[in-house]
Amino acid sequence: MSTSPHLDLALKYTAFTTEILEYAKEVSRISIEQGWLEEPPHIPFPKVHLD
Repeated sequence: MSTSPHLDLALKYTAFTTEILEYAKEVSRISIEQGWLEEPPHIPFPKVHLD
Protein backbone atom coordinates (compact mmCIF):
# COMPACT_ATOMS: atom_id res chain seq x y z
CA MET A 1 0.00 0.00 0.00
CA SER A 2 2.87 2.38 0.68
CA THR A 3 3.96 2.20 -2.96
CA SER A 4 0.49 2.66 -4.43
CA PRO A 5 -0.10 5.98 -6.22
CA HIS A 6 -3.80 5.76 -5.35
CA LEU A 7 -4.48 7.93 -2.32
CA ASP A 8 -8.05 6.65 -2.10
CA LEU A 9 -6.74 3.18 -1.18
CA ALA A 10 -5.14 4.47 2.00
CA LEU A 11 -8.37 6.20 2.99
CA LYS A 12 -10.45 3.09 2.31
CA TYR A 13 -7.94 0.89 4.15
CA THR A 14 -8.07 3.17 7.19
CA ALA A 15 -11.87 3.22 7.19
CA PHE A 16 -11.99 -0.57 6.80
CA THR A 17 -9.53 -1.05 9.67
CA THR A 18 -11.63 1.19 11.90
CA GLU A 19 -14.73 -0.83 11.01
CA ILE A 20 -12.96 -4.11 11.84
CA LEU A 21 -11.83 -2.74 15.22
CA GLU A 22 -15.38 -1.64 16.07
CA TYR A 23 -16.66 -5.10 15.12
CA ALA A 24 -14.03 -6.78 17.33
CA LYS A 25 -14.97 -4.48 20.22
CA GLU A 26 -18.65 -5.41 19.86
CA VAL A 27 -17.88 -9.14 19.66
CA SER A 28 -15.72 -8.88 22.79
CA ARG A 29 -18.48 -7.08 24.66
CA ILE A 30 -21.08 -9.68 23.71
CA SER A 31 -18.72 -12.54 24.56
CA ILE A 32 -18.06 -11.11 28.01
CA GLU A 33 -21.78 -10.58 28.63
CA GLN A 34 -22.52 -14.20 27.66
CA GLY A 35 -19.75 -15.49 29.91
CA TRP A 36 -17.70 -16.91 27.06
CA LEU A 37 -14.60 -14.87 27.93
CA GLU A 38 -14.49 -15.16 31.69
CA GLU A 39 -11.05 -16.74 31.50
CA PRO A 40 -8.49 -16.14 28.77
CA PRO A 41 -7.88 -19.14 26.54
CA HIS A 42 -4.92 -21.25 27.51
CA ILE A 43 -3.23 -24.48 26.59
CA PRO A 44 -3.59 -27.07 29.33
CA PHE A 45 -0.37 -28.46 30.69
CA PRO A 46 0.24 -32.11 29.80
CA LYS A 47 -0.05 -34.56 32.64
CA VAL A 48 3.53 -35.52 33.34
CA HIS A 49 4.31 -37.85 36.19
CA LEU A 50 7.61 -37.10 37.87
CA ASP A 51 8.56 -40.21 39.80
